[in-house]
Amino acid sequence: MKLNFLVIALLFLLSCEKDPIFGLERGWLLQSEDEEQEELAIKILSPEDGDYWYIGNTYSISFSVNDNNYSGKIIVELIKTTPQEVVFSLIQSNTGYSNISLDQSDNFSSYPYLVHVSLEDDSSVKDEVYIYIRE
Repeated sequence: MKLNFLVIALLFLLSCEKDPIFGLERGWLLQSEDEEQEELAIKILSPEDGDYWYIGNTYSISFSVNDNNYSGKIIVELIKTTPQEVVFSLIQSNTGYSNISLDQSDNFSSYPYLVHVSLEDDSSVKDEVYIYIRE
């Protein structure tokens, strides 16, 4: 009788994905769902670092947030690097892109410009690429 009980108990424990006593999953501690979530991030898909943009044209800034359900606002900026000055700034919904028209009246210099994309509610979640603007 004791042997039958031990065999049944052993089969029960081996057949469970989770240990019913200690909450272990196949010998490892279970991680909470919060720990399994990937940290929120944003990535600029285009332009690429070092691209040239030409005055008089319209360019698209494409970006991706690694959470498809993210419903917050995105900040898209074009920043002159020397001296540092925001040339274009837009706060928009998470559409995945933004268009910028380069107008002759904006007086672009030969210094690099920074395309900066970040989350409005957490400015530490950002991505940046450098571009050059030419006539």
